[in-house]
Amino acid sequence: PDYERPSYGRNDAPLRLNLMTFYFQVGKHPEMPDSVPYLYLSIRGPAGFYFEEDCMENMQVLNSSLETSQFPCSTSNPQAWCPGVITSWPQNLEPEECLGIGHSARVSVPNPLARVW
Repeated sequence: PDYERPSYGRNDAPLRLNLMTFYFQVGKHPEMPDSVPYLYLSIRGPAGFYFEEDCMENMQVLNSSLETSQFPCSTSNPQAWCPGVITSWPQNLEPEECLGIGHSARVSVPNPLARVW
């Protein structure tokens, strides 16, 4: 489908760092006991993409401080082909660590049941 893709971190020069945008939806809220401080998300990029070992440095999550009009499927830029609306990451539950290994990454997010508000 045609849409204006965001160009965050894009550099098409050879051997230059390029950033990739991952869109996903959590279908069901995981329920872990409050003794488990973090939940882990596994993300895998396409062949040829490699995460930095410490991938938090270049990670951004969709939140209220970002300009969401450039993101397809956001509330401010809905597209007819979108399977759903992308909403902001829950406040106070943003990723805290990211460990990249090749084209896979393990992202640590706080367990909301263990979080002291």
